[in-house]
Amino acid sequence: MWDMTEESCRLMNLSSKILFIMIVFFAFNVWAQDCAHLQVKTDLPSSKIYVDSVLAGEGNIELRLTNGTHNIVVLEESDRWDAKSFNDNLIIRDCKDTVLNYSF
Repeated sequence: MWDMTEESCRLMNLSSKILFIMIVFFAFNVWAQDCAHLQVKTDLPSSKIYVDSVLAGEGNIELRLTNGTHNIVVLEESDRWDAKSFNDNLIIRDCKDTVLNYSF
């Protein structure tokens, strides 16, 4: 048969585990926040800019990225078969800001 003190100890133990998990999650979430400012500038306002396979905008964009390797793709908006495109890998370390310029 459960005693009232045993039940309260069990609940306190569970709540302390939940609190510990929340603190660890928060610490890793804060540590991995976006830190580097990226500007991508093109001379063609209709060009499509993708960052890590996600459309980030058209023409010129500004966004923040985490440290690590990111894939940047800039596509000329055109119906031609020979439309120009740029594909770059950007390595961000120490939260350094970056400006990329593309001319079509």
